[in-house]
Amino acid sequence: MSGGANADALLAGNVDIVAGGTSNLLIIWARSKGGVKAISTVTGVPNVLLTRDPNVKSLKDFTEKNRIAVPTLKVSLQAIYLQMALDKEFGDFKKLDSIMVQMGHPQATIALLDPTNHVDSHFSGPPFMQTALKNPNIRPVLRSFDVIGEQTNLLAYTTAKFYEANPKVVGLFIAALNETNELIAKDPMKASALYLQASREKLTVEEVAAIIKEPGTVFTTVPNGTMKFAEHMHKVGMIETKPANWKDYFFPALHGANGS
Repeated sequence: MSGGANADALLAGNVDIVAGGTSNLLIIWARSKGGVKAISTVTGVPNVLLTRDPNVKSLKDFTEKNRIAVPTLKVSLQAIYLQMALDKEFGDFKKLDSIMVQMGHPQATIALLDPTNHVDSHFSGPPFMQTALKNPNIRPVLRSFDVIGEQTNLLAYTTAKFYEANPKVVGLFIAALNETNELIAKDPMKASALYLQASREKLTVEEVAAIIKEPGTVFTTVPNGTMKFAEHMHKVGMIETKPANWKDYFFPALHGANGS
């Protein structure tokens, strides 16, 4: 389910807690004027801009002949990573807007690996980037942690109504995440096996464990680097309100943590 669909389901009362990217949370937080906030972070995973175009070695090499797939134009994590990199390097966060196309990760990976497809680049994330990089013709152009550093980018969020009415549920939710994170750190193979048992994805335990150990991957309930998203999104007009700090868009359950 996309971040927008998650938000719609949450606001409609069809679900109580959803997980989504930092950008999705910030948009719904701003639009709801604080009626929706994060309970905790879930994880931080690296995202990588991949290409099969042999002429593209860096951002300056992209031309109108290229097409870059992102999950959602302008507001997805991947689109924002690219905006931030373009703003830093060229002072123009819209520089490549004309060659960006909206496409889900599975479809974008298929397109990237098809030499006849017009989409020759994809801002990808796990496990799709690992799959694509098995092809010798695919290589990375830009890594998210080169843009923003190590950061958490998947958050769990809910409405103020649910949060205030269910403090014990929220506490148990965070405790369960912390317990899971401890297992991942202690025994990634066991954690991977449990994940596959629940998800039934067509990956091996070893492949999932390798993704867990990927540089830049973190499992924590404490936010890290989320204000960098907020600052950029306010700068380019995606959110009207600029938060003073991360606690503005997180509920008090985590305010005692050393987040950012």
